[in-house]
Amino acid sequence: MGIRVNFNKGLAMDAVCSTDDLRPAMGCIYFENGFAYATDGSLLVRNEVSECSSIDEEQIGMLNGKMINSESYKNLLRYDVIVISEDGIEAQKGSQKAFFYFADIDGKYPNAEKVLQDVLNKATVPMPSIMLNTSNLIKLNKALSGSDKCTYTFKGQGNAVILQGDGSNHVGLIMPYYSENV
Repeated sequence: MGIRVNFNKGLAMDAVCSTDDLRPAMGCIYFENGFAYATDGSLLVRNEVSECSSIDEEQIGMLNGKMINSESYKNLLRYDVIVISEDGIEAQKGSQKAFFYFADIDGKYPNAEKVLQDVLNKATVPMPSIMLNTSNLIKLNKALSGSDKCTYTFKGQGNAVILQGDGSNHVGLIMPYYSENV
């Protein structure tokens, strides 16, 4: 097999995208300043594209400000080689070719980096207990590059929990699960 030029095959960022038709931008992976973001409102991941793909810097730069629908992203991972263009991503595996257009959605993507920085800047707080939805943890494990070993940082009751790999720019946020029993 030749060289793979694509996102890492197992990086399922689409797993944390929203399926809510009222928030179409959140049904996409968003690229900005060399990072890829995905969120459904309860989960947020940021992966550094240069570390979670074999895409060169010039091609990464062409992704800036673009969004790709989560379903297109999922299908894109099946191909070996991708090439970024102004309108989308051309993909090839052997003689099979496909083109995935960037999303053309009214409205803006949420300011994921601001949300992330706001949570990161909160003080770390000791917590006696917190309830997390385990299905959300499974989704984050699939969507966060290098998530096989993460540091969990707790920012207090009712605040997001931060998951971060050791020395990594890949970061995940998970909102706590609310229950009257906690």
